[in-house]
Amino acid sequence: MSLLTRNGSARSSVIGLMAVLALLASLLVIVVSTAPPAQAVGTPLSCDGTTIYSAQRGSTGTTASDGAIYGLTTSAVGSAAVTNTLITTIPTGGFVNAIGITQGGTALYGVNQSTLIAGQTIVYRYDAVGQSWTQYVGTGGPVGATYQTGAVDPANGIYYYATYLSGTATTPARGLLYGFNTNTNQAIPGVIATFALPTGASAAGVNGDLAFDSTGNLYLLTSNSSISAIGVVSGPLPVTGSASGAPLTDTVLTTFPATASYVGIAFDNAGNLYTESGGVGSSAITKFNPNTGAVVSGPTPTSTANNAQALMQTDLAACSTNPTLSVSKDIVGRYSPSDQFTMSITGGGISQGNTATTTGSTTGLQPEPAVAGPVIATSGSTYTIAEIASSGNLLNYASTYSCVDTANGNALIASGTGQSFTLQFPATTRGKGTPNIACRFTNTPLLNSLTLQKSVAESTLVVGQTLHYSFLVTNTGNTVLAPVSVIEGPFTGTGAMPAVSCPAGATSLAPGASVTCTASYVVEQADVDRGTIHNAATAQGVTPAGDPVDSNESTADVPELPAASLTFKKTVAETSLVAGETLHYSFLVTNTGNVTLAPVAVNEATFTGIGSMSAVSCPAGATSLAPGASVTCTASYVVEQADVDRGTVDNSATATGTPPTGPAVTTPPSSADVPGVSTPALTIAKTASPTIITAVGQTITYSFLVTNTGNVTLAPVQVNEGAFSGTPANLSPVTCPAEAASLAPGENLTCTATYKTTQVDIDNGKITNTATATGTPPNSGTPVDSPPSTATVTVNTPHVSPSPTPSAPAQSASVPTQETSVPTQSTSVPAQSTSDLQPQSVLANTGISSAPIVEAGIVALLLGLVMLQLSRRRSSKTRRRT
Repeated sequence: MSLLTRNGSARSSVIGLMAVLALLASLLVIVVSTAPPAQAVGTPLSCDGTTIYSAQRGSTGTTASDGAIYGLTTSAVGSAAVTNTLITTIPTGGFVNAIGITQGGTALYGVNQSTLIAGQTIVYRYDAVGQSWTQYVGTGGPVGATYQTGAVDPANGIYYYATYLSGTATTPARGLLYGFNTNTNQAIPGVIATFALPTGASAAGVNGDLAFDSTGNLYLLTSNSSISAIGVVSGPLPVTGSASGAPLTDTVLTTFPATASYVGIAFDNAGNLYTESGGVGSSAITKFNPNTGAVVSGPTPTSTANNAQALMQTDLAACSTNPTLSVSKDIVGRYSPSDQFTMSITGGGISQGNTATTTGSTTGLQPEPAVAGPVIATSGSTYTIAEIASSGNLLNYASTYSCVDTANGNALIASGTGQSFTLQFPATTRGKGTPNIACRFTNTPLLNSLTLQKSVAESTLVVGQTLHYSFLVTNTGNTVLAPVSVIEGPFTGTGAMPAVSCPAGATSLAPGASVTCTASYVVEQADVDRGTIHNAATAQGVTPAGDPVDSNESTADVPELPAASLTFKKTVAETSLVAGETLHYSFLVTNTGNVTLAPVAVNEATFTGIGSMSAVSCPAGATSLAPGASVTCTASYVVEQADVDRGTVDNSATATGTPPTGPAVTTPPSSADVPGVSTPALTIAKTASPTIITAVGQTITYSFLVTNTGNVTLAPVQVNEGAFSGTPANLSPVTCPAEAASLAPGENLTCTATYKTTQVDIDNGKITNTATATGTPPNSGTPVDSPPSTATVTVNTPHVSPSPTPSAPAQSASVPTQETSVPTQSTSVPAQSTSDLQPQSVLANTGISSAPIVEAGIVALLLGLVMLQLSRRRSSKTRRRT
């Protein structure tokens, strides 16, 4: 820019120049020819940092004169002088200031320093390739406003130029920013932005310049009579204007004493700051460390020997951009809603504009002002980039970082984990953009998370059995927990709560890792009776920040429900029914469930015995029967004859047990049947009285002794007459007593019948009578018969002794004895020799001897028998002859 005071000779020409400017302002575009080229046609301006460019006023310091653009070699700063190389002259541009160069060096823009028409100014464009100048009407302020500073933003192609307004003792100087779109070569209406200048509150006049880095951050150089300062306004800058402009924030990067009035700044691509200072007929270039304000080299005067104009150089520009370094924050989530973070960049002499602190509760990439920087970086310098927790604890976060070069395709420069790292800033590579390194800390809350899965190997409760518990502890968070432990919770076991044992891995559990702890417990009967053992537990870990973190509660129950169950077996020792014998019943009751049954009892169900069975007797163990245990109850019954007659005694029963909870359980019925083996049998013994008869008409009484020799009652029994040698008509029916209607085993009865003898019986010499008995067993059984029994009555007639007679003929002696003799068993009378016979009579002896008569009869009988035998033999011989 120009000095704030001008030569008096310039004042006299202002009125005439205003008329000329009014004419120029009426033209939209004015194309003028250039002075002879000072550079090769088709060559852009240099952007490699070796050359910076300055603007110099015309000889009269008025618009009408020609200004000039010079190239300055940066490496010459610090030598005896920096030679000015003329690039081009500016036709009627003797008052051009605030120059800026587009990205790639294809064009240079400047603005007329003074506003001659309210709201308008003249914008100059130099086509470096075609080496021609074009003028445009730009947006301006009020008449008299001056534009000392300008630069082209490579991020959006806008040529920004500003006027600096002096402050007061209590308010800082301000900048008003205007714009011209180099992409369309059109003015942007209105004021684009306003901002405070980094020199702070001061009434002194200010001077300075603008510069951009490649990402669009705006750097301000301001100086007054006492101080110089560099500040930064973070991009992107607005691209539209308004009546008052958008307010922007300027962050001071460095301050240093004002040893001169600095009118222009430019950066090389290594981060060095070049300033231009001077007065009429002289200028100097100084190289600064932009972070410390320290002079690196210079001030070095520029040569003016080739400049016929006597006025000063007023501005600097470059298309090389300064390297930058910034650090931002990406908050994935907050461990605590109030957690905040401060980022910082240190090293390389940076002391201002290098910290930022987050605010609020938003997550994700934090917006301005929570970005440290951008700061101007210098190639080869080492910087420390760090974050701290301004509230909360960083140990509750997993911190990662990454740095990319946004000017060169977001190439990765550095990455890692942690809250601090160092970075050696890289040099600009030929053919590539100046590095603009953006670093970012990403904080992920550790979420310190544990899960617990408790299990038990056994599925049922058995007294004395050991339950084996497992506790699977998994670190589901994203940080190490050291240590982890298992805390037993509610436990309903009767015994002591089991102690948990964890392996060595529990001392430090990495994210995603698991460890299994164990415990055991021996089941007691009371546990089984209760029906279940409920066991709950939680796991706990300790975070790096020392905070405890608890898992979910996990439970393991064994079993889920009690199972009451009984079996019952009824038996009887005896295998058959015998009247009067005792049946001994046993009732085996077994607890087949998993809970104690108290008590257990036997319930008689069906019983077919005639009599009453004894009460069931159970031992003391039936009052409380543990799982797996058994108890035997007993009962007895004395068999009655009716049971035998029925053929079986059926008996069934059930067992009932009462569990600790829930309804009683009852077994299915169990039966014990004792069959009766039916063996019906009877005998009969027939007798006659008298056993010897002597005459016709005698009465014989027959007796039939019938005995039940089987094991069942016979009902009825009867006597059946069989073979009878007498006269049936004279035999009476058999008469039996009432007991014959039902005759129990072992009992007997006697039936009777009578008979009157006949002459045939006398003639036959005996009477035989055979009989059997028949009885009907129970249950419609088949009647049974006894073996037959025979009673024989013999005939005994009076015997007469024979008179002496001649011996019988010889042939009579040949009669077989079997034909003439009577078997002794039929007569029951012993045979006697005739010599032994004595005269007998059934009548009383009257004194008259009957012997002669009897003997005569016997002789006659014998003679008849002999004659009969002889006659039979003759007949036999006659038949054989025939």
